[in-house]
Amino acid sequence: FFTLVTGNKNNYNRDRRGQGMGGRGQTKRLQSKVYEYLQENGPMTSTDICDWYNSDCYSNRFGYNYGTTPVSLGCVLRASVLFEKIGEEKKLGVWDARPLDDAVSRAIASRKPIKKFPMFLQEKIKERLDE
Repeated sequence: FFTLVTGNKNNYNRDRRGQGMGGRGQTKRLQSKVYEYLQENGPMTSTDICDWYNSDCYSNRFGYNYGTTPVSLGCVLRASVLFEKIGEEKKLGVWDARPLDDAVSRAIASRKPIKKFPMFLQEKIKERLDE
């Protein structure tokens, strides 16, 4: 119905700035879980991380699991201050978790709103700024 009213199907599920609505929270949850996983298990390829996330991390835990793909996961990891690409293996990126102090410094230097980061990183940023 929305596409019939506006006449433009490209505006479906978009806010006034043209961005999709509702996806940011999932990105933060993904970043938090993957950060913990890489801290415990060391560097991994995006496919290995994706397989873990889609099968072990959230399988049947909350009822719905839309999962992720290696390409979208790579985009999230690349844009996040929590991760760094340390190499490639068979044309797949190998990712590692940055030390938390380094991630906090990068987050502060980025000058992004604090709410754009996962909750555990928000708490560390607040602690650093209060010092």
